[in-house]
Amino acid sequence: MYTVYFLFLRIIFQILFGRENIKKYPRYMYYVSFFFQIILLPLLFFFFNLKLITSDIIYNTSIAYFASDFPQLIYLKDKYMIIHHILSILLLSFGFYLQESTQYYCITHLLILEFGSSFLSIPHIFRKDILFKLRPFIFFIS
Repeated sequence: MYTVYFLFLRIIFQILFGRENIKKYPRYMYYVSFFFQIILLPLLFFFFNLKLITSDIIYNTSIAYFASDFPQLIYLKDKYMIIHHILSILLLSFGFYLQESTQYYCITHLLILEFGSSFLSIPHIFRKDILFKLRPFIFFIS
């Protein structure tokens, strides 16, 4: 069900921002990534820490985010990103079977990895030279 929300979000962003390509990817893909990595995932992490949601919601949302990329990646014939997404979905799927005591650490690592990954998208959204220069350092730290 969450995948439908991300597909809908992709359609909205495609209408709003067009299909201009950046390094072969449509600009709207960068906006969807930004939304998930910088807004939605940290918000879910915050709710998880307050015990308002379970780890299952974070895993399901993250899997849906990756799964919603498949139509575009297949269209672009980007086999490396498809493999990356399949592996990410498999790893996230194992999270459902971890003990409750380890959930916090796994979700924290997911948040850190996605934050680092967001710096691949952020410079293309805000188009500031300093962001392009900071990108390798922040990506490496995460």
